[in-house]
Amino acid sequence: MTNGITSVTTPELWVRPREGAEITVTDAYKGVARFIDELDKTFTRVRLPQDRDRLKAGERVDFFGAHLDPAGVGYLDHRLGWREVDQVTVKQGWLEIHRHGGGKPWARLPVEMVENLSVFLALAARMRQEAAGKRPRPDDPA
Repeated sequence: MTNGITSVTTPELWVRPREGAEITVTDAYKGVARFIDELDKTFTRVRLPQDRDRLKAGERVDFFGAHLDPAGVGYLDHRLGWREVDQVTVKQGWLEIHRHGGGKPWARLPVEMVENLSVFLALAARMRQEAAGKRPRPDDPA
């Protein structure tokens, strides 16, 4: 699992292997921003089809602090149905999930709480499109 967070000040990557200790890569390494970007793209390319298939099979996909399932998006014991989700965004280090017609986010989580953030965002976008009756674009990786 990876989470590449690039901020104005410090790019940082956390890798949490299934076994073993977490690895943190910071800007102390030359070229870390490009490394983070490329690793995130590669990991997403591999993981996205697997998690998409799990959703199609009716399974819940966990992303540590948040989860997706065929019926909606959630965190902890809370869930919002896909037809109720207006947008899912990342702003200033926070994942925000907005409900249709709501002002404040329905849920707001620090991005560190969402493993594989790129996969989460791509799948959430696809599930929102499907719930709205829109067909995903053929070039959509999710």
